[in-house]
Amino acid sequence: SCARPPVDAILIAGRYDIVKNLPNQYLAAGILNKVGGMRILSVINQHTGAGGLDYLKTAYCQAVERQPWMNWSGFMEFLRTRVSLTFQASFTESFNYLALESMMCGRPVVGSPAIRYLPKDWQANPDDAESIVRVARRIMADYGRHARTAREVSVSFAGQMNQSYLAWFRRLTDR
Repeated sequence: SCARPPVDAILIAGRYDIVKNLPNQYLAAGILNKVGGMRILSVINQHTGAGGLDYLKTAYCQAVERQPWMNWSGFMEFLRTRVSLTFQASFTESFNYLALESMMCGRPVVGSPAIRYLPKDWQANPDDAESIVRVARRIMADYGRHARTAREVSVSFAGQMNQSYLAWFRRLTDR
């Protein structure tokens, strides 16, 4: 597992899309920044609406540190060295790789029920920034235990997915 970064930081990452629930996540991160001094890191793939993120930053008076879009290996290093907690409290997901990648690095995730493989106590109500804050505070209060859980859940889930893929492949190829 990865060591906790020297400075606690929240990561909000993904694409600029209404279903990703960026406003509530930025609001929750802003609360945690103001009360607990947690840094806010943002990696958003902004095909459209780039000004919207600047508006959120101004409206919530947040010190959001925008990071460049990275290749996968650079991003994994970024997760390991700079991120303490990942926010993925989105309204809907097909399959959330970011949460799984964060957890593989021992980084807990504040998500929503849309990410079915997350522990239930990490699933906040995405419509409620205070719910996101409560889950984040609970995780950070016992960070070591949650970091171990992140790694354990991600390894188990990845194993399940690999077994499912192998079974599907065998059925497809009659092997």
